[in-house]
Amino acid sequence: MSDVNNIISNTLEELYNSTLERCQEVQENLILTGTFNINEIYSQFITLNYDIAEKWQMEQKPPELIINHGEYINKKNLADSESGISFIIEELKRKNEGNRACFSLINMYDIIDSGDEAIPSFLVLQFSFSHYDPKTLLVTAYFRALEVENFLPINLAEICININKICQHFPKIETFKLHLVAFRAQRIKNFSCLTKCTIDVIDSMKIMVLIDDGNRSEIVKLLQEKLNSKESVIITDGIQSLSKGMKLRGFEIISEQIDEIVKAMNEVNTLRKSTSVYNDKLKEKYQEISCNLEKALKLIEEEWN
Repeated sequence: MSDVNNIISNTLEELYNSTLERCQEVQENLILTGTFNINEIYSQFITLNYDIAEKWQMEQKPPELIINHGEYINKKNLADSESGISFIIEELKRKNEGNRACFSLINMYDIIDSGDEAIPSFLVLQFSFSHYDPKTLLVTAYFRALEVENFLPINLAEICININKICQHFPKIETFKLHLVAFRAQRIKNFSCLTKCTIDVIDSMKIMVLIDDGNRSEIVKLLQEKLNSKESVIITDGIQSLSKGMKLRGFEIISEQIDEIVKAMNEVNTLRKSTSVYNDKLKEKYQEISCNLEKALKLIEEEWN
């Protein structure tokens, strides 16, 4: 790995593709940069991710996300009339070459008190106008960690959403210079981006109803979603509810296999306390979860009549 770990591109999609290619292995102190026409914030690559990016920017976290960025940007102690982006806009109006037009998503207490609970990896987003060109918006972002295959497109769309809001007040912006720094970047296939699987969102009673109704296809669908999701924070609530329900209705062999899934998930969560890198040991444990899920799906097909 080169000591200078920069990726420079002319479009955001090109920047993303170059980052994917670079991150075949873990990258440290990765810098993504480029100067883009302002219309790039409306490109198809960005707008395809607008819906999920807007959920990440919502002031109140939607239930399907473990955390989101909006709840940290718009802290409860901000004035009722002042959102994070409204502060940015007013600060740019007051001092367009200033250094305080920024979001700082977490403070030291958030980090100290977090343990291994989920907190934002997106830490800072800063804006200012260029000293050399008043029609150029400077945009700098810092990430303590960055997953590039699935999460980077969402993060870029979040940045573009905020640029768009700024442009509504500064219509003369023609270009923006993006400088994105990631302390550590890695590529994880099927990464869940801290989105909860449906089985972990629905009520445990609904899982019981599905079992009682013999709705095997829906149970299979829930487990297949879990199988196809690579979660950094693995929630076991739904899987445990399914195991208890199966045991109560006499499907003990299925329940026992589901308990093996929970055991493997708990082992991954324990490993996550000692490393944030998607290493061989973690890959092995994730594979164990997948194998146990596949065994459970097969038992459901064979034993649940």
